[in-house]
Amino acid sequence: MPTPVTPLDVSEQVTAVLVTFRSRHIIEESLKSLIQDHGLKHLIVVDNASFDGTCEAIRQRFPGVKTQASTKNLGFGGGNNLGLHAVTTPFALVLNPDVRLPAGGIQQLLELAMVRPEVAITGPWPARDTGIASAVKTSGFGSKILAPYLPDTDYQTQFLVGAAMLMRMEAMRTIGFFDPEIFLYYEDDDISERAVQAGYKLLLTSRVLMHHNFGSSSSDAPGLLEMKERHFSWSRLYLDQKIHGTAHAHQTARELKQKYRRRLLQQRLTFSREVAKTHARLVGVSDFLSGQRPPIDPAACTRTARRAA
Repeated sequence: MPTPVTPLDVSEQVTAVLVTFRSRHIIEESLKSLIQDHGLKHLIVVDNASFDGTCEAIRQRFPGVKTQASTKNLGFGGGNNLGLHAVTTPFALVLNPDVRLPAGGIQQLLELAMVRPEVAITGPWPARDTGIASAVKTSGFGSKILAPYLPDTDYQTQFLVGAAMLMRMEAMRTIGFFDPEIFLYYEDDDISERAVQAGYKLLLTSRVLMHHNFGSSSSDAPGLLEMKERHFSWSRLYLDQKIHGTAHAHQTARELKQKYRRRLLQQRLTFSREVAKTHARLVGVSDFLSGQRPPIDPAACTRTARRAA
């Protein structure tokens, strides 16, 4: 059994890193939970050019929290990298602002990690308002092997979701942080893949449940859906190319084009509300094939901005 650690150990050994983008509406509650429910005293918030007063509000209410205001939207990975480079504790908790961990949950993750030096990243089991996830992906990029939920169980896995990751910093400095080329989506697939390839283990545990209010990290804005979904396609294909090579990625892109075109036709016939999402993913495929990146500014994204050929 893991050797128990005290709440003081958690406060000395773990730094929470949170990236915000138009997250002022939820970041204060997140920080309050980390400080009051988990006893953390090392917290870093990186704001990705929200220009909504996020950093100012944090400094006023939480003067002990370190804030870094980027003048450019660096994306999920880039923003987290900025915070991770400032971490001096043995562990870092990368956490989405829309994720909550139960009181004592970080301590439990730390207990597991401290007795498993071969584990680079430890992650909690996902849950939402609808309940605990019945199964979670445990396979690497390109496949989808699911492990069923069993209470109080630890799983060795090849993938951990990026919404909540307890990282052993000594290992992560060897593996490397998030790939800065990926702006949004599939950062967790990439870092999981690299950790495994470097000989480290990934640990998923159902002893700790994370409540993920998925999609609420950023307030809505015109073009935000388009921007996100275009990056979803682009990042998937970029990682495919990184792992399997250009020819394989281009073949995958052509297959995705056909898939999304068929889906669009069906959705338009049934007046589905998913048309905009599918169209944006199709445009993201075209972005990749044309050698350009999707915009990082939601204002630059509209469904009619370009033709998804």
